[in-house]
Parts: sequence; C-alpha cells; structure tokens
Amino acid sequence: MWTLALASDHTLLKPHLDAIQAKYRHLRSSSKSDRRTRRDPAIVQLAYVNALWSAPVKFGGIAVDMLLDTGSTLCVCDLALYNPQQSSTSEDLETNFSTRYLDGTQVSGSVFTDTLEIAGLTAPDVPIVVTPEHQFHNLPTGTGLCGLGQIADWTDYLPFFYHLKESNSFSDNVFAFALSFGPSQMTIGGIDFGQVDGHLTFVDVLDDTGAWEVYGSVAGFSTIIT
Repeated sequence: MWTLALASDHTLLKPHLDAIQAKYRHLRSSSKSDRRTRRDPAIVQLAYVNALWSAPVKFGGIAVDMLLDTGSTLCVCDLALYNPQQSSTSEDLETNFSTRYLDGTQVSGSVFTDTLEIAGLTAPDVPIVVTPEHQFHNLPTGTGLCGLGQIADWTDYLPFFYHLKESNSFSDNVFAFALSFGPSQMTIGGIDFGQVDGHLTFVDVLDDTGAWEVYGSVAGFSTIIT
C-alpha cells in the first residue's frame, strides 16, 4: 500500500515524524554497499502548464512531456509524440485499451511496453497506451498523460511508479508533490522535508479503487473524499 501524507498541526504525531526523519538521515549516511540495494528519494522537476504539472519523461529514449494525473493509472501518449517503432526496447502487446476520464474525455489506443526514464531512474516494461492522435481535448497538445492512481481491480496494468519501485528498490512506497504556479517538484520514493511546513498527518487510503480516496466528514456527514 502507498501512503498519503497531509500537512497538519497535530503535535501528537511529532514522535512519528521524528522517526521518519531519522530514517532518512540514516539513508543519506548509509554505506556504499547499502546504497547498491536502496536508493535515496529522487526529485523530479515539474513545469506548471495551465493548472496542471508536467514532468520530462523518456520512453525508449524518446523525450516526452507527460502531465501527471493522480486520478488515472496508465500512461497515454499520441503517435506524434511517441512512436514505438522508433524505440528498440518497445514491445507491442497486441491489445487495445479504452477508458473514460472524469471530464468525459474518452481515449483509446494500442498498448505497448517500453523502458521509462525519469529523473535518472529507469524501469523496463512500463505500459503505455499509444493513440493515433491527440485525444485529450482539455489538455495542451504536445503532452501526454501519466497516471499516478492506485492499482485498480479493473485493469491488469500497473501505474509507472510501481515499476520504478520494483526496479530501484526504494525504502518507502511514497511519492510527494510540492506544487506552485511556477517551478514545482515531485519526490519519488520518499518525502522532501525541506518542502514541509509543520507536521504531517498519515491517513489510510481505500484500496482497489484506482484513485486516492479516504474516509472523511463534510458538514457532519461521513463521506469518501477523493
């Protein structure tokens, strides 16, 4: 299970936060032999694009700007940006995939796997849906979409950060964002505490929904918050 962390003033969590910070200090000072099996968290520099954030990614060595979406699970890119025939590491799974997003956009294309590179990290066999043209009417052209949702029970494909976890042996199944209307960042495999003001609160997320959902309360009524 991956963990969702939220800022809070809850002082009772300070011992837990101190323990996490101590663990990261230990990782930074670990021996070279330990570093061969455990990687420090990786920082991904993000660009702000019309209320969205994009990350520079390579599929099979082909550079693509991918918008990050925590509400979906797959990477999707049109043929003009990523042509799997130009990659020596791509594999055609000979199957089609179609899905509808919350804004009503429906995309469909062929499923390939290829080697993904991001912020110096590499993961093989990451699934990517290749569409014949740009099908995201509400997203800027010249960009693809990479899903950061949970593993869903309605698909056999894993989101790309699960492949990064398996390939790079992170000590923690965590990714975190520091977002602004300018330069922003994503941390994979840990938390950048330099971006944290205050304490963190940890809450359990619901499994197998494909989205990050937690139990909460709005106006006194229990509900599920996405």
